[in-house]
Amino acid sequence: MSLKNVLLSALLFSAWNLFSQLDNTYFFNGKKDSVFYREYANSFYAEKGYPVNFDGTFIIERTNKHKTYLIQMMDTVTRLEAEMILFDYLVNPETNEREKVIIDKFPVKLKGSPRKTVFIGNVSSGEKIDPSNLNFEIKLPDEGLESNATITQIDIEYDSTSTTVKGSKLSEVVKQKISKLPEGTVLKFNVHYLDLRGKPAILKSEFVR
Repeated sequence: MSLKNVLLSALLFSAWNLFSQLDNTYFFNGKKDSVFYREYANSFYAEKGYPVNFDGTFIIERTNKHKTYLIQMMDTVTRLEAEMILFDYLVNPETNEREKVIIDKFPVKLKGSPRKTVFIGNVSSGEKIDPSNLNFEIKLPDEGLESNATITQIDIEYDSTSTTVKGSKLSEVVKQKISKLPEGTVLKFNVHYLDLRGKPAILKSEFVR
C-alpha cells in the first residue's frame, strides 16, 4: 500500500474512531429518539461535527444556541425515513491541511405535523376555562414537544362581542369581562403566533365559560 493510501486510511480511521465516541451526543427536539416532524421547527443538537443534507429532505440552519441546528422538513417529502449526515474537519496527515470528512451517518424517522392545541391555564380547546387562570399557551400535547410558538395576538369573540388583544396576555379589563360572563357561554379565539422560524400562523379554538 502506498504511503498516500496509508495516510488516507489513517485519516478515515481517525474519523470513524471519532464517530465511535459520539454515542449519546445527539438530541432531536431535546430527546434521543431520532425523530423529525413536518411543519415543525425541529432542533438538532450535535456534540461533534455539523449536519448536511444532500437529498432535498431538509433545510438546515444554524441557531444562536450552542451546537444546535434548526431542521425544517421540505413540504414535498412524503417518505417515513431519511439519512442524517454529519461532517467535521480533520487534519490530513499528508498535507497537514484541514479537510471535510463524514464522521457519522444514520437514519432518522420522519413524522407528520404534530397537533397544535391552545391551552388556557390547564385546560385545552373545547373545555371549560377557569376564570382565575386565563394564561394562553400553544402546546403539542400528543408528542410532548415544545411548541416554540410566540403568541403575538389573540382575537376573542363571544355572543355578539369581539375584541383583539396584542401579545399573549389578556388585560385585567378583558379578564374581568370574561369572568362575569354567564356559565356556559362559548368563547371563540383566533390565536396568532410565530414559530421558531418567524413564520406567522393562526390557531382557532373554542372554550366554554
